[in-house]
Amino acid sequence: MTAESSQGAYQWLDCEDNYAMITGADEQSYVPDEDGEYAVEITQSGCVDTSDCVLLILSSIADIQERSVKLYPNPTIDNIQLEIEEGVDVEGIWVVDMQGKEHTVEIKKESGTRYRVNLHELSAGIYSIVVQTPAGQIIKQVQKL
Repeated sequence: MTAESSQGAYQWLDCEDNYAMITGADEQSYVPDEDGEYAVEITQSGCVDTSDCVLLILSSIADIQERSVKLYPNPTIDNIQLEIEEGVDVEGIWVVDMQGKEHTVEIKKESGTRYRVNLHELSAGIYSIVVQTPAGQIIKQVQKL
């Protein structure tokens, strides 16, 4: 969270705790550790003003990405389907075993958001399906029977 004003003294407040001052939160920007409602008090030229409270719900990029890709069936014998949420830009997909070795497998795009990954040639075991996006990698594990 960042105060729009670039001048003055800042004090971030916990709205859910009767506007209690947050110790050490006295910079223009503040990154809370937990979900909640926060405001900033700015003092400048002898005037004090407090912002409206803003609800902040922390969701990591990894959490969002995790929900962006569905993999099934799991476990599988031969093929898995990857369904990738509309709007997620896929730069690449590959399969890695538990020792970190990348395996060459057939990956076929079946529609705009669905891929078929053929694991038929792989031995039984646990594999990571890595989906590369501009925001980072989404990694799903699958068990090959």
